[in-house]
Amino acid sequence: MEPVFPDIGRILLLIAPILLIQLALAIYGLVDLARRKVVRGPRGLWLGLLIISAISFPMGIIISGLYLAWGRNVEQPDDLD
Repeated sequence: MEPVFPDIGRILLLIAPILLIQLALAIYGLVDLARRKVVRGPRGLWLGLLIISAISFPMGIIISGLYLAWGRNVEQPDDLD
């Protein structure tokens, strides 16, 4: 009789790099959020979404990417007058 989950170790080895990338993006996003004075949207919402993104798979990569691509991209005024 075959086991119900054959090669579960192999599946975990395939998923592990994706989970590490997701966790790294969430941590980078949280550090970036803490350092920025101005972000697009409410800071509390981004904080909550980035914390949730650290533990939710696969939405974590999408949420972290959304913050890093759009949420933190705030144009700074030029001081070249």
